[in-house]
Amino acid sequence: MFEQTKDRIKESLDISDVINSYIPLKRFGNNYKALCPFHSEKTPSFSVNTEKQIYYCFGCQKGGDVFQFVMEYEQIDFFNALKILSERAGIPLPEKRSDCESTSSGNKKDELLKINHLLATWFHENLVSNNGKSALDYILNRGVSQDVLNTFAIGFAPESWDNVLRWGKKNGFSVDSLLQAGVCVQKTDSGNQNSVYDRFRNRLMFPIWNELGKVIGFSGRVLGKDDTGGKYINTPETLVFHKGKVLYGLNLARSGIKKHGFALVCEGQMDVIACHQSGYTNTIAPMGTAFTEAQARLLKRYTDQVTFLFDGDAAGQKAVIKSIDSFLPVGLSAKVAVLENGEDPDTLVRGGNTGRLKEKIDNAIDYFVYRMNIELSRHDQNTPSGKTTITENILTELLRIESLVARGEYCRILAKRLNIPENTVLQELKRIIGKRNKPAFSYGTDNSGPGVESNPNQIDSVEKQAEIILLEFAVYYKEYAERLLNDLPLRYLSGGAVGSALNEMLAHTEQGEWQEGVSALIKDMGEHQSQDINKVINDPDLGTDMRSEKLERIYIKNLYEKFLFRKVKAKMKEIQDLINKAPSKSALKKLKIEKAKLNEESRQISQRLRNVS
Repeated sequence: MFEQTKDRIKESLDISDVINSYIPLKRFGNNYKALCPFHSEKTPSFSVNTEKQIYYCFGCQKGGDVFQFVMEYEQIDFFNALKILSERAGIPLPEKRSDCESTSSGNKKDELLKINHLLATWFHENLVSNNGKSALDYILNRGVSQDVLNTFAIGFAPESWDNVLRWGKKNGFSVDSLLQAGVCVQKTDSGNQNSVYDRFRNRLMFPIWNELGKVIGFSGRVLGKDDTGGKYINTPETLVFHKGKVLYGLNLARSGIKKHGFALVCEGQMDVIACHQSGYTNTIAPMGTAFTEAQARLLKRYTDQVTFLFDGDAAGQKAVIKSIDSFLPVGLSAKVAVLENGEDPDTLVRGGNTGRLKEKIDNAIDYFVYRMNIELSRHDQNTPSGKTTITENILTELLRIESLVARGEYCRILAKRLNIPENTVLQELKRIIGKRNKPAFSYGTDNSGPGVESNPNQIDSVEKQAEIILLEFAVYYKEYAERLLNDLPLRYLSGGAVGSALNEMLAHTEQGEWQEGVSALIKDMGEHQSQDINKVINDPDLGTDMRSEKLERIYIKNLYEKFLFRKVKAKMKEIQDLINKAPSKSALKKLKIEKAKLNEESRQISQRLRNVS
């Protein structure tokens, strides 16, 4: 029965759809490519084969079917991966877990989940008992309804050093298990069990669920301003609780996110609860102020659109900007609901201003417009220096956007806001990109004399042929032209016809004008009369259909082995020659630093070649 259910789930799901809900995929022929989620890389080596329904990374060699991907990505066992995919497929699992798995029922993770589940129930019972009357009055006076209080299973940890400890022993849990669950603490200066005490005391208790609805930890909030300790205390890192990988309220918000079409992101538990009570059942919060990339990827499974509803003070503003560092790499689009200083969702709801809350959410502005507004408020846009600072700050941030079309649109908006020509902004963006790709300093012996930059016109036959093939990739495959923007340092291009043509192609691609770059190259053929470029345009070896694996191998070999590796080695030789000439101490220090960088670059190139050999 289990094997039949497993096969049904696998057959009903397309692996590309499942993986695309975790990480953004780009079509590559009949297959898909992406940056690998299992190791750090700048160029996509992660491939999804839709025909075979498998994935494989040419960088770290991880691969498998849809079950293996979910297990690897979520860091969970097969049974939990099966549950996630069965829910996605709408296929119920057999009632008995023993029919679906062979793992021991005494699994430590299962025990910790059981402790958390039972303890959450116990905390909630405490809240509605006589012992929790003051805590219940407190939370109800904050405007939380009884229904919402029950939905979020809010509880109360009594003022005691050993209530949880005694509860655990009564329910058959060992002291060691309570410590591993993070609900009890042991003094570091004693191995005596008598030194174990409750972590949460006299606090409102908020269970923290994973997206499957399992209680994995707790957040305890002080009841009043006079209470000692931090305002919130969270469960520490455990086998089942990882602060940077969980979003508070996501299990309750999944259907709301689908209904509203976006996720509403707040700063804390009370904000989430207030928004849910006001009808915004799409609200979630990170376990801390700013997002991690793991949290952003988790959210990406359910939506591409996010609206921030952080506090309106400077700290909230800073948290929004910091969170974007995690949102942009996974392809999430963000808006910001701008609150006034001193406002937060909880206080708006408690004050009966739900209409104002709705107005703020409905009028949320695009993140980069929000970012522009911040820069405009900080600098004088009526002066040349102010306009320069604003432009540089915004354009530097725009470089983190993957969509070239979006970059162009934001440049248009910025030009309009500053009342300067759009072309001026685009040229400034091009200057910043060029500056980013140039070396930080030159290496003359006394800040004078020749540096170590290779003569761009010096290129041997192997490098020249590789440069021609890279130009073919840029001309016939837009996705490879976009990859070359990151893969190919412009300083290594030759100054010949092919190098210049490739440089122009990448410049057009950077501006979102890839097709215009191809057209310009064809139009210019009559001017430069280069046989090499004529060959690229009229007789492209790569312009025909080819298996993606073979195409990738050709790209990697020519870029890294025949071009970059040889350029790096030549540059290292030039640096060593200058070192041998005994330059000044300051120049020698710079030369050694650059040599170390080139050694690392050479190592990375060699590793990349081994991965495809």
